[in-house]
Amino acid sequence: IGVLEKSRDAIKTVLTVRFGEISSEIEEIIGKMTNPTILEELLKLAATANSLAEFRQSLAKINI
Repeated sequence: IGVLEKSRDAIKTVLTVRFGEISSEIEEIIGKMTNPTILEELLKLAATANSLAEFRQSLAKINI
């Protein structure tokens, strides 16, 4: 569980540093993720997305 929490925190940190405050909706979705592979992909996406909107769109596709 600690590893998952670290991954979630890393994603939130990257998003906050890059785009400022993130919505509670995004935090909630990330908080519910339990697959380490998906969390790793989200971290890469957080680091490379051109905008928070782009990250949110990709998150919506993953969260089906």
